Amino acid sequence: MQRHGHVGTDGTRTRRLSFAQEQLWFLDQLTPGNAYNVLMVWRLRGPLHTGSLHRALNLVVARHEALRVTFSDDDGTPYQVVAPPATVPLTVTDLRGLSTVEREERVRAEIEARRSQPYDLRTGPLCRFGVIRTAEEEYVFYQGYHHIITDGWSTSVVNAELSAAYRAFESGAEPVFEETRLDYTEYAEAQRERLHGAVLDEEVAFWRQKLAGLPVLELPHDRPRPAGEGGHRGASLVKGFPADVRAAVRRLADEQGVSMFMVLAAAYAVVLGRWTGLEDLPVGVPMPGRPDPELESLVGMFINMVVLRSDLSGDPTFGELVERVADGVLELYDHEELPFNQVVDAVQPVREPNRNPLFQVSLQLLGASVSGEELAFPAVTAEIVTLDSVSSRFDISVSIVDDGSALRAGVEYSADMFDRWRMEAMLDHLEAVLLAAAADPDQRLSAIPLVTGEAAERLLAAGRGDLPPAVAGAPVSALWAGLSAADRQAYVVDRALGLVPPGVPGELLVAVPEPGGGTSAGMPVADPFRPGRWAVRTGVRVRWTPDLRLERADRPAQGSFSGADPARPEGAVPAGEADTAGADRDAPRTATEKSVAGIFGEVLALPEVGAEDSFFDIGGNSLQAMRAVSRINRGFGIKLSVRALYGNATVRAVSSVVDEKVKGESA
Repeated sequence: MQRHGHVGTDGTRTRRLSFAQEQLWFLDQLTPGNAYNVLMVWRLRGPLHTGSLHRALNLVVARHEALRVTFSDDDGTPYQVVAPPATVPLTVTDLRGLSTVEREERVRAEIEARRSQPYDLRTGPLCRFGVIRTAEEEYVFYQGYHHIITDGWSTSVVNAELSAAYRAFESGAEPVFEETRLDYTEYAEAQRERLHGAVLDEEVAFWRQKLAGLPVLELPHDRPRPAGEGGHRGASLVKGFPADVRAAVRRLADEQGVSMFMVLAAAYAVVLGRWTGLEDLPVGVPMPGRPDPELESLVGMFINMVVLRSDLSGDPTFGELVERVADGVLELYDHEELPFNQVVDAVQPVREPNRNPLFQVSLQLLGASVSGEELAFPAVTAEIVTLDSVSSRFDISVSIVDDGSALRAGVEYSADMFDRWRMEAMLDHLEAVLLAAAADPDQRLSAIPLVTGEAAERLLAAGRGDLPPAVAGAPVSALWAGLSAADRQAYVVDRALGLVPPGVPGELLVAVPEPGGGTSAGMPVADPFRPGRWAVRTGVRVRWTPDLRLERADRPAQGSFSGADPARPEGAVPAGEADTAGADRDAPRTATEKSVAGIFGEVLALPEVGAEDSFFDIGGNSLQAMRAVSRINRGFGIKLSVRALYGNATVRAVSSVVDEKVKGESA
């Protein structure tokens, strides 16, 4: 067993991982690749001196040990190895001899190569730096990291120190920095010492109760969720909101006595609620993980994802929803440290390979100073380059940057599931909700429109056309045929009879000349768009396509994660099951099944494991899964991914995968 704190003859030190590092290490084992690669690119214009830049990089990396670590494991238990300071590689490429077109093609190729190049957590290095010179005083500068060693705040610390060191070297001086009182691995050790025993049990109990019965947020999509284990192809877009949107958010926050994030989270919940029909909305929120001032100058992975659960029930006013969201966010601050993988183990959701557990969408608000985008070299202008996403960690991830005068939203989304127009519409709807709420925070959520102005007029105009063939055969078709041309008006509405945007399912509402309209089909209501007129609620589920055609949209029932019994300790067998489990258990038959069952039992401290017993159902968690896979690999001489334990983790199913792997290795 590797001793934590051991110092090697080469000057390396071993330390335990922080909980945030442990989570990303586990995810890397689950899905090796570049999903957690971070690449930041700037175009620099001015007299950049690469010698000073290289010296500055060496100094910054020497100051922060998190930038010098690699990761290994002992029987599935990870540890990190801290290397002593050394010269940092800086790749310098000169493209001045090429034509303008050739230079830009090479720049794109270089950046794509750096972004797609995976990091090996065992061998490192886990940070990369390079300069591409494109003209006499024009450069492209990039920084690459694996997310396990940094976060957005940390990148801001790196860039601030890098800028200060570069300025000092350029002026012929030595940089002077205030020394930090602790390093990142000391923080990791202290975190583990603090979060254990009764404190850990209390946190687990809180999250188990808080997330019991958590619903699945199934968003309207253009294609089904990808099957298998390949992850999600990613895409991205950026939208700058008008200045009046930031002013509206700031005004609402001041009036409510809350933060701007709380207002944005409430508005986002309204949009998600309209899109899905849910009133209980789970959204992932990255918490900074730096409650103490002494942690603010450290570089490392501090962020932990938590779940904000917003309650829209009872059709509250927007102001009331903000209060609910504010209470939830403040509660998160008190319970932000339990690592996400342990929350998952406590809640025990149904695990699907290509669905993030507990939440599918995330939201964060960043100030410009902690976004990691700012560089300040003397006589050099720096412009951040926005890169398109190549993979998506969640279904949708929204990051909003506040530069003090306006808000800018960046969206990373699953290109396998969504087309770009949906993401553009989502941001348009967020803007519409914020402006409407700012105009009257006392209005009920049902009265806040998602579709306004010209967009609403286009929908109403489309509804005056002939009934499209897509809804032929629906119960409404006979009613439609009996109406005069002057009364033919269809559009799609929500439960409050508000216009539903394209792509979102709703109910078909049809205008009629009088109550009943000469037919008994549907329920007559006052026409919400033509005062003094009537319409019929048909009960038919439809939606507008992007090109404003109607199509049927019979929505499947919303599912929910199967939460653990809040009163049941993690890994415990419910009363009455322990005595009978052995009698009904299907015993392992093949040599592989017996070996796998033995490994499961050894890792979980169970005397007997049946062939149809699933690893997670009998008390296993994510880190125990890593230990089980490590022992399986060592015992069979194969390279099995921990992902093999997800979806179908019975002894028999895993053994079948092992047998296939063994055949492949020997072929």
